[in-house]
Amino acid sequence: MEKLLLLLVVCMLLSCDDDIDDVITRYQTNSKSQELVGFWQLKGTYPPIKTGQNNEVAVFFNGYLGITHQEILFLDNDYLRFLNIAATNGDTIYQFNTVNKFHWYNQGNFINALHQSQYNSSNYQTIQEHQFPYKFGTTKDTLILQCNGKILYLLKKINVKYKEYTVD
Repeated sequence: MEKLLLLLVVCMLLSCDDDIDDVITRYQTNSKSQELVGFWQLKGTYPPIKTGQNNEVAVFFNGYLGITHQEILFLDNDYLRFLNIAATNGDTIYQFNTVNKFHWYNQGNFINALHQSQYNSSNYQTIQEHQFPYKFGTTKDTLILQCNGKILYLLKKINVKYKEYTVD
């Protein structure tokens, strides 16, 4: 009986891995709109207001990974990344931790993001999904995004300097 229970537990764990692999494959193969690909700088709440309240905005995932005012949401053909402002000697440069790359795709009016974590080995991993409702402004250089009950706007940027780092 113990061997049967052990076999059942092993089979359940293996089937969970298949489910995770299926979800990751869905994110890797689903369409990514080329209109969304690029650097998007968080500017404030939408519609824009004149007071300093625009500085208290954020787009985040899991409550701790994300960007705040003037930081960058970067979407390429593979990953979504949050580029945070790095402390430098007067030159603005953005950075992100290699571990914090998100698979993404868009469907309908939603950007779907997936964060994959591995702990101490490839045998234990978790995934977390999140959706951001979005639309474009009157021109395709303004992205209007909803996060945590706030409606925010981001402007398209070109030639953003950034660096990737890893924390072990």
